Amino acid sequence: MISLSKTTVATVALLGIAVVAFTLTDLVRIERRLNRQDAELARLRVAGTAAAPDAPPAIATISVSGRDGLHALGRADAPITVVEFTDLECPYCRQFHTTAFVEIKKRYIDAGVVQWITRDLPLDIHPHARKAAEAARCAGDQGKFWEMRHALLDNANPPTLELIVKTADALSLETKAFTGCLDTGKYQAAIDRDIAEATMLGVTHTPTFVVARSGTDRISGVVLLGAQPFARFQVAIDSVRK
Repeated sequence: MISLSKTTVATVALLGIAVVAFTLTDLVRIERRLNRQDAELARLRVAGTAAAPDAPPAIATISVSGRDGLHALGRADAPITVVEFTDLECPYCRQFHTTAFVEIKKRYIDAGVVQWITRDLPLDIHPHARKAAEAARCAGDQGKFWEMRHALLDNANPPTLELIVKTADALSLETKAFTGCLDTGKYQAAIDRDIAEATMLGVTHTPTFVVARSGTDRISGVVLLGAQPFARFQVAIDSVRK
């Protein structure tokens, strides 16, 4: 029979405690690392869905017939037309709206060079995007389509119904008419048509833009994908303009 001294027993006990502590510490560290990896993978999946398709179309032909029914900024006789497919909950759309679009509007739209047409492409990954698109169109019934659209994109918060209603109040919209428009789904079919046309063109990500010479029926132009900087639009617009 082996007899251990009190010192040896104490040492063994301390080593056991240290091993347990080390193991628990490692488990916590590993768990945190895995959580970070899961979060990063989720972020990359969303980013890949929203902004980085493998093979976007380089050239697209799109209908602009009956453009009086489309939401457009700028002169109808502008030499260049830009058609935008947007999602009002998309962070990349917001990034573009608050950066490059400001300069595009000043340099090209307000100057009569570009007519800017916006189309709706609410993505399934954004639960509030479709209602936000409806809200902008319903605000348009009261002459404030662009004001609602700008307000929702300027806001860093998701365009929940609560935020939409608050924005409508801030824009002094007539409440009953606005909420009635939302409740009846007045513009759901129109939004579905935008989605169908985008899909037919191979456009499934937001924001996506078609930059083309203006036409009365259909236009063909270069495709720009994502929240591109102003300089990229400048090159595309000036090249198409020549």
